[in-house]
This record gives sequence, structure tokens and C-alpha cells, in this order.
Amino acid sequence: MAEESGRLRLIETIYEAAIDPLRWQVVLDQIVDSAGAQGSALLVRAETGYPYEITALSRAYREFVSRPEGLDYVANLRGHEAPDWAAFARQPINHPFPDTDVGISREVLDTRPDCIVLRESVGIDRRIGLRLNDNPVWFEGMTIGFDPAVTELPEAAFDALGRHAVHLARAAELSRTFMQLRARYNAALTALDRVGTGMGVGLPDGRIIVCNRELTRITGSDDGLSLTRDGRIACRDPDLALRINAAIARACETASGESEAARQTIAVPRLSGAPAFILDIAPLNDADCEIDRGLNGALISVIDPHNAPLFDAERFARAYALTGAEKEIARLVPRGHTVEEIAERRGTAPATVKNQLAAMLAKTGARNRLALIHKMASLTPHIS
Repeated sequence: MAEESGRLRLIETIYEAAIDPLRWQVVLDQIVDSAGAQGSALLVRAETGYPYEITALSRAYREFVSRPEGLDYVANLRGHEAPDWAAFARQPINHPFPDTDVGISREVLDTRPDCIVLRESVGIDRRIGLRLNDNPVWFEGMTIGFDPAVTELPEAAFDALGRHAVHLARAAELSRTFMQLRARYNAALTALDRVGTGMGVGLPDGRIIVCNRELTRITGSDDGLSLTRDGRIACRDPDLALRINAAIARACETASGESEAARQTIAVPRLSGAPAFILDIAPLNDADCEIDRGLNGALISVIDPHNAPLFDAERFARAYALTGAEKEIARLVPRGHTVEEIAERRGTAPATVKNQLAAMLAKTGARNRLALIHKMASLTPHIS
């Protein structure tokens, strides 16, 4: 019972960190304690074009970098880690892996200057890594390290990190949007109007208590997704509406430490026949009390694929190494054009467009056109 309570409390804290970057320190301290580890580090970094970054450290690392030997490490030794992080970025997401999986032998790690300092000054030798997301614009990963006396990395630590991987990944993903809002507007939840995607905050009973401008536009468009008089999500299919509200309730339970349900993505058909709205529902914990003290709710994100300004085809093409022709198709896919319509606009054969779409799906890892649109919208947060 105590172990279950501790795990749920950790999940609650993880979603607090999605809003408040300083809470990542608390998350890492809890992970260290639960895994019997010595230290942990998180890195969320934009690979290109975005200056925002979250680097969080657990207690042992924080104390280390405040001492002279820690300052020297940061200034002169951390560059030795570059090959580790490069190999880290090639690991499968949400699967903890041992330090030896990055292709560097134990013999090299045992004699490398940075590793020697970590062993002697922090008491960290062997490490487990976890890559959180496969977004090519952002690198997101974390490590947990163990005392030199631990010669075999404990399976229990792999299991514990694996159980929380989906929550850590989702919180890191949400952090991208909120850290940019804080950097520009010194607020997170109260600055949602600056986000181009439809966003709102839901309560366990399904009521949406905050809607940004884009969500207000979508729900007022009379195109398959709306709000009832008491503020609950409604759509043409009552069973789908029940499913959405149940997902909101489950996300709220996770945010309050009562469940382990993570995110859920739901497509909502439109009356106009345009590409479906894409709903993404995730736990939300308002640790800073921007909306209400102790709010454990759900963050509802709604992508309108027909709202083309949300998509940056140039950045999308660079991120996934698309060809020039594939980039032009990426501009047209969100607008709901059929293969035949795209072919006509491009002055080419439908079979050629089909092949180019198939290549785009393979390069991006998207299962279908809807998933491709979702990737386009979520690649980088659209902040005005």
C-alpha cells in the first residue's frame, strides 16, 4: 500500500512539473529515493531554433555543481559526455537502458576524466538512461545513477523507471509549451490565449473552466464539437461525448494521485466533412495556483487540421528530411485535400502523390494521415 501511494504521489508531482519547471527537482529526488539511486538528471533541449531549455538535477548533483569541483566539471569536463548524449538520442523512447548500451565500453568509462570526478565527488558510477520523446526538434532524456558499490544495475530500477516513462514523457512534452509561455509572458495557464492550438482546462465532472481563443472558436463553429450550457464537451455522437468526458475524469484522477492513466487522443468527426478535430487529453496539476488552489484537472488540447497557419511546413521538412516535393505535399495535407486533388494542384499523377505520402509516413513514423497532421501540429508549440 505504501509503495502504491508513493508511486501515485510521484505521478502527481510529475504533472506539477509540466507547469512549473522547478518541480522537476522534486520529481528527480523522488525517483532517486524510490529507485535506491544516488542521483538523477533531466535534459530538455531544443536542437534547433529555440533557446528554451530545462535542465533539472537531483539533490546530489545540485550540491555537486555548487562546489568548486562541480564548477570545474561544468566548465571543463562535461564536454566528454557529448558522445553519450549523441548515442542516447538514438535509443528507443520510453525504454530504460544501461549506460553500456550507448556503445562506449566500461573500460573507457572507468578511465574517462568526467566519470572519475562523478565517482569520487558525487558517488555516481553506473547509470540508467531514458529517452522520453522522438520529436526531432527537441531532445528530452534523463538518467539515474548509482553508487560505485552497485556493480549490477538493479532490475527494480529499470521497472520503476519504465512504469513512469509515459508520464515523464507527457510532462516533458507539455513543458515545451509552458516554458515558452513563462519565458515570454511570465505565466503558464493564464497565458493560454497565446497558444495557437485550442486549449482548455477541465474538471473531474467534465466542465471546462478555461478556454483559450482557439478552443472558443472551434466549439462555437457548429462543426461537430461544442460546449453544453454547463460547460461540458458535446459532439454529434453521444457515445463519443461520454468517452471524451470519461477521459477527462481519468486524467483528473491521475493529476490528483488517484490513477496512473496518461494521455488519450481522440478524433472527432466534423459535420462539414473537413478533417476531424484531434483531441488530446492529459493530466494537469496547477502547482502555482494560477487558476485555483490545489487544482487537479485535465488539459484538453484540440487541433483543427483545417487551420493551416498552425503548421510550419519548412520546419517540419527540415526535422524529418523531407524532399522538396514532400514538403509541398505537407502544406496541402492539413487542408483536407484528397490524393487526386493534391495531384491536380501539383500537376502530377495520383500514384506519385500516394508514393510521396507513403514516404512521408515512413520518415515521420506516422500511422496514417491523421497521425501525420497530429505530428505537424505538435512538432513545435505555436506561441504568438
